[in-house]
Amino acid sequence: MSESPPDVTLEEHDTSDPIELSRREESVLTDLRVGDTDNCPLGVTHERGEEARIESNSAVGTVRLPSGRRVTVTPKETIGRLLSLLAYATDTPATALDATADFKQGATFHRVLATLFETELRTVLQSGLAESYTDHEGVRDHLRGRLDVQRQLRRPTAGAPTTFAVDYRTATTQTTLNQAVAVAAERLQELLADERRGVGDTTDTVTRRLRRSAREWRDRLDGLVPETVSLRAVDQIELSRLTDHYAALLALTRTVLSASFFDDLRPGERRGRALFVDANNVFERVLERAVRAAVDGRSYTVVPQATVPALVQGPHGADTVRPDVVVARTANAGSGATGRADDPPLSERAVAVFDAKWKPQGASGRNATQMAGYCLALDTPGALVFPDTEKLAATPSTVDGEHELHSLGLPTDATCDPATYTDRIENAVQRFLDDKLGL
Repeated sequence: MSESPPDVTLEEHDTSDPIELSRREESVLTDLRVGDTDNCPLGVTHERGEEARIESNSAVGTVRLPSGRRVTVTPKETIGRLLSLLAYATDTPATALDATADFKQGATFHRVLATLFETELRTVLQSGLAESYTDHEGVRDHLRGRLDVQRQLRRPTAGAPTTFAVDYRTATTQTTLNQAVAVAAERLQELLADERRGVGDTTDTVTRRLRRSAREWRDRLDGLVPETVSLRAVDQIELSRLTDHYAALLALTRTVLSASFFDDLRPGERRGRALFVDANNVFERVLERAVRAAVDGRSYTVVPQATVPALVQGPHGADTVRPDVVVARTANAGSGATGRADDPPLSERAVAVFDAKWKPQGASGRNATQMAGYCLALDTPGALVFPDTEKLAATPSTVDGEHELHSLGLPTDATCDPATYTDRIENAVQRFLDDKLGL
């Protein structure tokens, strides 16, 4: 196999130096997507001649191209910080946050993700795998389940019965949920193995722990692990009271299964792999969870990705806009996040609007203009939310001389005490709602 072209390492919103990039490599890069979204994590621009530059956005992760070249996008902050946020967004316990806090800037995205995944895998293994049940009726040579008396009486008999009409139930761990977790564990091991190709010791502590837990998971399945489980099938999984302990593992499973694998190989090529997570999307989920915790027990409803009224009507109407989080007064008991048909419009119930920005440098004029539109449409104050930074404006701006526009920094430093990580984020939102908005 020919020598691989040189790897490329970028930060978020970064551009590489000019490199020689084959058409095959460019095609793979521009066809990549983050999960099942339309977000392409990497772009390609051309210089004069045959050289090109690779550009990144807010997506963080790694792609190993079929040519062998690896393109990595790392957070501008630390890997531990981003993965601590991912752990919080998926409600992963503090023990996993403790593991991410120890990772330095050189740690890889896959290793920290594997740490979170293995932690949740072990948690579910200790609680027990969920089962599905199937009802059967039949004739058996021994009693099993419940004897169906009516069917038994209709059966021809001569002397003592030797067969029995019974109804019984069977249980299996071979469910879509358990299969998806098993496939994700296999995929994650492949990504880790690929990452350490060429290293003398091809395994490390993270890999060994994941391999051990994944083997135990497979052993508890009633049958073989399928080759793949689609994201669509994963999205159709509904957790119940009996499977709530899967919540964090299911979220991480979906992240891993969004990885792309390229099988259309040509002579001399390797199997390509890619896994990216949109850091801004993770931060939006962190904000939503923190706001929900802050208003828990109060007469407010949290509406994520709400459709706000258009400020412009008619042929020049603007595109539909969706702020990340709207806090509204609860209209009717049981309305839920989507509301009921007889609820007052959201614009009449909204008390605050939030939009998350994964930008350590703080707000831009474009961000402020966007939030001003939300504030005017909902007739409410608002806040742009950023990772904790000293560059945030201390005093609010005003929108149309009436609504306050604030900046809110969440304490997302991964080096803090993991036991208090959740409290620090949620308390920051709680104080903001109480002190700044008077909720």
